[in-house]
Amino acid sequence: DKEQVGQDHVFNFYDGLTPEEQRQLDDDYDAIPAEVMEEAWNSGQDVGNFALHGIQVVPPQLMNWDLKKPPTLTPGANLTVLAGVNERKRKAWNN
Repeated sequence: DKEQVGQDHVFNFYDGLTPEEQRQLDDDYDAIPAEVMEEAWNSGQDVGNFALHGIQVVPPQLMNWDLKKPPTLTPGANLTVLAGVNERKRKAWNN
């Protein structure tokens, strides 16, 4: 049961699918052993596992849009929180 294994978010769009698409999704979902999904999840959460493969896990750089000049992009992920950008700049982006 999808709720029991915490995967109910997979089915958020389910009602918008055709009956054939629903059947295919049901079949695909039923074919995944819960133990395999749990193991994959746990492995993905293990930061040490990434390090073994030379992958460094760092949080994204929060961009400061309050400066006069646009913020400089840094290597890795750069994150803009739209709620933190003043309305004038947001409007300029839309034009």
